[in-house]
Amino acid sequence: MRLMVGTDGSESADRAVDFAARLAKELRADLQIVHVLSVYTPVEMPELARQEKLPIGEVRDAVAMDLLKIACQRAESVGVTPKVTSLSGDVAERIITLASANSTDVIVLGKRGRGRLQGVILGSVSQKITCHAPCAVIVVP
Repeated sequence: MRLMVGTDGSESADRAVDFAARLAKELRADLQIVHVLSVYTPVEMPELARQEKLPIGEVRDAVAMDLLKIACQRAESVGVTPKVTSLSGDVAERIITLASANSTDVIVLGKRGRGRLQGVILGSVSQKITCHAPCAVIVVP
């Protein structure tokens, strides 16, 4: 069995990672943790890049790797060694495409990662994935 969990570093995503790791351990399933660098750059990124005197792409990659490292440590704390993947683009589309390509059996997501207003304007990632995923989806509150 193959499980995939998406993370953006939010509390909701952390709960999803914890749930997915426990489920993977119980089912003896493979676990893949995915972070997608959204096409929408948070306002803080350009400022951080300026302060660090680095290209924004390098800052985004570093942030993504930090998020994945933390999520990986959460999974490892329950005895699961996950595979980690960092992608960029539309979050929902990239997760759906990856799940199809990897024959994922279950996608686990947090209920809300972005701010409430941005979620209303851009649409909920978990809602899009639930509607279009090629497999079962578990949304963790």
